[in-house]
This record gives sequence, C-alpha cells and structure tokens, in this order.
Amino acid sequence: MACEPDCDPDIFDLINNLSELCSNVNEFRNAEDFEISKTTNLYAPLCMAHGIDKRKQQNVSIVNHKNYADYDLKDLLSEIKVVSKLQHSNLLKFYENSISLDDKKIGFIYESHACLLSEALDEDVQIIYRPEVIKRIMKELFSALDYLHKNSVVHRDIQHENIILTHSGAVKVWNFWCAQTVGEPLVEMKSSDFRYQPVESILLEGTVHPSLDIWSANVIFGELWLKTFIFPIVGKDFMLASIFALFGFPTKRIWEDFFNFRDAEKLQVYSAYE
Repeated sequence: MACEPDCDPDIFDLINNLSELCSNVNEFRNAEDFEISKTTNLYAPLCMAHGIDKRKQQNVSIVNHKNYADYDLKDLLSEIKVVSKLQHSNLLKFYENSISLDDKKIGFIYESHACLLSEALDEDVQIIYRPEVIKRIMKELFSALDYLHKNSVVHRDIQHENIILTHSGAVKVWNFWCAQTVGEPLVEMKSSDFRYQPVESILLEGTVHPSLDIWSANVIFGELWLKTFIFPIVGKDFMLASIFALFGFPTKRIWEDFFNFRDAEKLQVYSAYE
C-alpha cells in the first residue's frame, strides 16, 4: 500500500518501522482489497484474497484485528516480526497485514481454518476427547513448540483460544502477541487468563524459558484427558493457591531457585499445602 503525503502519520510511522524490522513483509494492504464471503468464527472472518498467490484467488482469514491507534506500536511490530519469520506445518501460515483506514485497524492475514480449539470444546464436540485425537493434538502442539523453541521463541500464551483446528484436522498455533525470546526478562502478560501460566510466569521471576510453554501444554493435555478445567478463571493470588493445592508447596530440594524469588517470604503463606 503506497503511503501518500497526506497519509495518517500513525500509518506512516507503522509502515516505516515495519520496513526496517521485517524485510520479508513488504506492504500493508487496504482492508477493502478483501471480499468477506462468510464468517467461520468470532475471531476469523473468511475472506477472498486477491494477489497473495498470483496464480489464483485464495481463501484467507483476517484475524487478530487491532486498533493500532490504541495499541503499543513496539508490541505490534514485535508480533509482526515474529509471525513473518516462522514457517512450520503446525503454525498458522501468515501472509501479510492489512490496514483499514476508516476505523484504524490492522489485520493479520493467515491461511483459512475451521475453528479454535476453544470453540470445539464449547460446542462439546465429543470426538475431541477420544484418546487417539488427544494424542494427535498433543503431538502436533509439541511439534509446533519444538520448532519455536529451537528458534528461541517462547509463545507464553498457549491456551485453547490460541490453538486452531483446520478443515483437515491439523493443529496450528497462532496469536504471538505475548511471545518473547529465550533468555529475556519476563514481562507482564497481555492476557488476563492465568490458568495456563506456571508460577514463575505469574510472579515474573527469572527469564523466558521453553518450560513456560511446556507447562501450558501439559495443562491443556490434562484438561482434554479429564474433560474439565484444571484451574479456575481467577486472579494471580488464587491461581497460585490453586497450583500449590494441587502439586504441593515446593521444598528447597525440589526447587531451590523458588526460595530466591523477590516475594519468597510472602509466598510462605501457601506453605500449608503439602
């Protein structure tokens, strides 16, 4: 999308930053370039794209619409930088971005898909709970995570709404707005759902490590196997209590670093859980 001299300065800034950070994402396109044919779910209107593949028209999903006027530009560019570099069969394929000039929204254009895992669970699709299906879901989820971690990317928000099922039954991970690089200091999560977060992520202790995603994936495995949520949707304090109630309070022999956390003394309130 060409940037005219009277272009919105926010868009101009966005495009200039994008060109510096993401050389393989060449342009933003007007949202009007896409024809919405139907809506598959709340998050992903299915559209007909013109020009992504010059040989033919393609069905795509414009997901993760965000009002860039209210969104931190640094975070937005960071997400674009991450998704533009990743290529794996179990990651939702990213094509490009679109901008709507009227309502100042940016769209992430991905391959089309069937539904979110959360939607399948909400609809009580029983086939999801079959052992062979759970095995396939977890195998493909861990395949995606293995690829991410080998590329020093930690998703940090693995949960039902960030796992997608395609029409062929494949599992794909998407939504990298919380992603960080291995070794970075942990930053506050943009998600308010702590059910899939380990203790160190909730407390922002230590650095980013692949084990954060492994914890989240195993919570999902437990929920699929037990057909119920393991942890309730609650705040940080109650979430910590729920974790310690289920697994017990750590000892120095099991987790010595835990006792070096900034709030280690305050955490002793949970030591009654054995």
